[in-house]
Amino acid sequence: MIASVGNISLDMFFKVPKLPKRGTAIETLEHYTSGGGAAANLAVAVARLGVRARFIGCIGNDEVGKRLVRELYEEGVDTSFISEVDERSGIVVILIDERGERTMVAYRGANKRLSSENITHSSLKEVEILHIASLRGDLMVEIAEKARLLVRDIKISYDPGSTILYATRDIVEMIGIVNILLLNETEYSSLLRYCRDAQEIFKGNLEYVVVKKGKLGAMLIERSGRHYYAKAFDVEVVDTTGAGDVFNAALLVGSSLGLKPYDALVFANAAAGLKVMRRGARSSPFLSEILEFLQERGYSNLASNLAMLLNKKKNFKDEMSQNKGKR
Repeated sequence: MIASVGNISLDMFFKVPKLPKRGTAIETLEHYTSGGGAAANLAVAVARLGVRARFIGCIGNDEVGKRLVRELYEEGVDTSFISEVDERSGIVVILIDERGERTMVAYRGANKRLSSENITHSSLKEVEILHIASLRGDLMVEIAEKARLLVRDIKISYDPGSTILYATRDIVEMIGIVNILLLNETEYSSLLRYCRDAQEIFKGNLEYVVVKKGKLGAMLIERSGRHYYAKAFDVEVVDTTGAGDVFNAALLVGSSLGLKPYDALVFANAAAGLKVMRRGARSSPFLSEILEFLQERGYSNLASNLAMLLNKKKNFKDEMSQNKGKR
């Protein structure tokens, strides 16, 4: 199982011909809503890839919160560890320009109530990978340290998002705890400014760093210093919202299956490529769609290997569940 901890929100999308200038108004071409939040998006993407997913976070006691939980549940995500708090649920307004790029305004609301108390033995039960997404500096460290204390051999992945731009001291502490670090180019460059070289990043438990380069693809750097690079797929971009979360989900699923680094990058690029062709943060592709896409793009062997590994993992989990039931 892959669990994610972090934000959940209602995303309100407005497609605009261009971003408005300060003090002006423009008319939207299209408007729609969708569940959002980096950690919640990742949970949905993981579930659609055929791997058990759990989300840990906070919602408000309102209709928005009920909708957000219902949507996750309908996607097959374990919602048992979502806390209802005395705050309004998070909302994000997203402007999408003619190139599919986004500009966001966020109201965190109930997400501000998330704490390390949400991380318990129960919430981490059967979890192989815990993904921490876009949390403030001190909180992410507290959550990672508590998870490591409760489950010593748990793998922890981390995508700081824009946090890395203003909480570098906490980020440096964080990379000494986590196993997998997921960054975009801007975040990676920011981190390197506080390290003598790329190898200084590798301390503690860190196994590898993934750098997402958008249209240029992605790079994976191992602790040994070895680099892997996979180019992005050429697709028509409609909406990039949530593409990084979908990439992360596929990469973590690939890691849990034991894919080789290059294959994991190709798998993640394919998932993100399909996502940006659709609108909405939760429009992540299903496994069958990715396998078909990989076959069409000349990666038939990878598609077959993925199908085999996921089926093998599913059968193993089913067998374990049956054995538990006999005890």
